[in-house]
Amino acid sequence: MTQESSPQKLVETLLQSIDPSDIADESLRRTVSILLNLIEQL
Repeated sequence: MTQESSPQKLVETLLQSIDPSDIADESLRRTVSILLNLIEQL
């Protein structure tokens, strides 16, 4: 039997796997950080 993850759990896992500090372009890094914060709030 397979166990499906909830959408919320999948989003949490995705958010934890993204590290904006790995992005070389400062403008893009800021944009990604803002978007990640927005996603967390939603």
